[in-house]
Amino acid sequence: MQIKRVLNFAAFFLCMALSMLLGGQVFGAALQTPTGKKIPGKILGEADKVYRVGTDLPGGGRIIFNMQKDKVDPHGTVPGKGRIESIKGTAEIKKAGMPRFVTAFKHMSVNPGDEIRTGPDSEVVVTLETMAISGIGANSQFTIKHFEQEPETKAAKIKIDLPEGKLWSEVGRLKTKDSKFEVETPTAVTGVRGTVFLVEVEKATADTSVSVLSGQVAVGSKGVAAPEMILNKREALIVKAGQEPRKFGPSELLAWIVQVVEEWMERSESFKSVTALAGIGQVEEIEIQPGLPEAQRQQVYDAIQAGWEKAAEDFFQIDKALKMFYLDFARFPTVKEGGLKALISMTGVPQWNGPYCSPETIRDHYGVPYVYAVLTDAHGNVFAEITTYGYDQTPGTNDDRQKIIKEEDARRWEDGKNYR
Repeated sequence: MQIKRVLNFAAFFLCMALSMLLGGQVFGAALQTPTGKKIPGKILGEADKVYRVGTDLPGGGRIIFNMQKDKVDPHGTVPGKGRIESIKGTAEIKKAGMPRFVTAFKHMSVNPGDEIRTGPDSEVVVTLETMAISGIGANSQFTIKHFEQEPETKAAKIKIDLPEGKLWSEVGRLKTKDSKFEVETPTAVTGVRGTVFLVEVEKATADTSVSVLSGQVAVGSKGVAAPEMILNKREALIVKAGQEPRKFGPSELLAWIVQVVEEWMERSESFKSVTALAGIGQVEEIEIQPGLPEAQRQQVYDAIQAGWEKAAEDFFQIDKALKMFYLDFARFPTVKEGGLKALISMTGVPQWNGPYCSPETIRDHYGVPYVYAVLTDAHGNVFAEITTYGYDQTPGTNDDRQKIIKEEDARRWEDGKNYR
């Protein structure tokens, strides 16, 4: 009787936790607009046709947007693209075709063939295509085997290889019936159609456990002639080498799912905090300093929004200008040469073929020059960094914007190529 009471209490706790977690509170990743204008924010809730997105304002307060679902893509990055959204601890990446791992950094692009590995107490959050966001846990390896979007059918296809470690994934509703998101381990293949789920691979045995917190996945055992097993919300299974998938029984499942829910509640915040994109939707609410007149609130909002929009377009133009400069000089302009000013004018240098962009492009909406630096990471990789400190002109606040242009991308770039 006492054991039954304990199980009933645990079941009650589990239901409450899942209700909080899955009943409207798990909203992840990004919102994508055609123009790609960005604001930092969190998805606070959703209705049938609308997302509610909140973004903090410098100095306190926030703006809450109502974003139309039919005009945005949850989990969005540019189609056919991916990037690292955040890094906790240590992480390395080996780019496709490269011989060694290098230190990974925030906002680094990821592409098919790239391999990521993490150290102890570490985690990397990655957005892929316009449909998925994944968190790679500690001591894990993760290879992007394939991801693309068919230009005509718009079908998105992503395949991830997880030889060891842990992978949290939140996958948005797939756009077409031909879209696919798969995670492959040494013993199993997991296919998804919109869900929050966890795949974990034991290093020593390659045993694969799959847990579903939302949606539905299909799991097949590699090398075994057996039908796929369907996992629904609040279910889990394990796949051992050469065996069919086995679902967890009631008592085993209870303890397991409680542990998984607790872990997800810790990690879901990093998923929710990924950049949200603006440019559409209605402002529902502006919370600035208490007592500030509505007209002044609107002025603050307008100034912040205008700054974000100009930075998005300027960064695109500066990216192109720096790559054009690189074609002429085989390097980025130095700070001694004036930094971004070298894109506008440079006297006495025969190979200079500018101006590469307009003078207003290198200043933010508030008239302040973008901060420019050329940096080298620990492995000798060179990249240019452009930063604006936004409305409050204070480093480290939520309205900051930053653009990274890697030397390896500039080296491969050809003028006139459509890379937006």
